[in-house]
Amino acid sequence: MSYYDNKAATCKVSVLGTEYSLYLDVLPENDPLLEDMNGYCDKTVKRIVVADRAKDSDLADWMDYRKSVMRHELIHAFLFESGLGCDSVWHVAEQEHPEQTVDWIARQFPKILKAFQTVGAL
Repeated sequence: MSYYDNKAATCKVSVLGTEYSLYLDVLPENDPLLEDMNGYCDKTVKRIVVADRAKDSDLADWMDYRKSVMRHELIHAFLFESGLGCDSVWHVAEQEHPEQTVDWIARQFPKILKAFQTVGAL
């Protein structure tokens, strides 16, 4: 039985028509995958998980960092749901998506969104 079987998601989000469950502030002892990372996207069960503050307790602004982790994992979900997974051109050295590319999109998206809104491009 998984930790998530008895835990309600923080929220649900539609990713290109597929519902993903988002779990925030999960402790590494409840999910061993969080021992080595701050979050992940599991395309097989449509779950995005973000670690508890304890992993990066030295950060001055955890809430801002948590948002960047959520954006990063959502970008993974959008790529998966777009068909850009392990059997696509994104497959690089056993990674499904190049982390540098995913991180760039996640970090720059708020600025891109603001620019789109400014010029009425949405």
